[in-house]
Amino acid sequence: MDQSLMVFPVGMCILLYFTMFGTSLANFGVHFIYRNKEWICFNATRVFIWITCPLILGIVYTISTCMFFGMNEATEQFMRVKVLQNNSIDNLSFIGFYIYPVDQNGKEYVNWHSIFGLTAVSTLITISISMMLYFGTRCYTKLHSFTELSTVSHHYRSIQNELFFALVIQAAIPLCLMHLPSTIIAITCFMNSAPESLGPVTAIFISFYPVLDPLPNIFIIKPYRNAFLNLMFCWKPRLSETSLQAVNSFNAVAINIVGVMEM
Repeated sequence: MDQSLMVFPVGMCILLYFTMFGTSLANFGVHFIYRNKEWICFNATRVFIWITCPLILGIVYTISTCMFFGMNEATEQFMRVKVLQNNSIDNLSFIGFYIYPVDQNGKEYVNWHSIFGLTAVSTLITISISMMLYFGTRCYTKLHSFTELSTVSHHYRSIQNELFFALVIQAAIPLCLMHLPSTIIAITCFMNSAPESLGPVTAIFISFYPVLDPLPNIFIIKPYRNAFLNLMFCWKPRLSETSLQAVNSFNAVAINIVGVMEM
């Protein structure tokens, strides 16, 4: 590939991709943490925090990637031998790591540069998973306690169940499409047994996430589902007394559910 013909440098596009990936990892945590009662007041300061935290983590992720996963002697040797053989790699841009390179004598040695980078990236992924599981579990506990109350109405309880199932699926989508493949790559690379096909498969899975993420809310939560179907099939919205009661219950839950979790 002749990079001189590219509108944007390929290396910059690769780093931008990793920035977006790191920002997405932070967004998962924000998606669950903001439900905490202490953080539901969206004043200017807290809105600034919600916006900057994912960007900061994305920048940190990018810096770690650039420092530890950029082209070095070990990765350049691997690309020459395994990918391009005797061809020039001057016009090639890539990001990667090579934990167990081979020296001139044919012996493997540990590339600590790649290990440090992989450890940093694995730490960020672990933090993201931990926040999702911890705050998601707390949210489930509070939602479940609401459904046990005999004083709440049927519509109120139904909306709570819909919110819970949407929450579970929204947590499962990034876990299966982003966290799990990334974790498998890290583990198999440490064990020196990573299959080459794992990289492209992970890239495909990650590309599915933006498409699948909004679907649980659209199809599980009834008011959203009805609005979507009305839009797609050009149906005229008809709100009966029961439907109005369900919408009002949903609005009440949407306002109050973010404050059910207390520190």
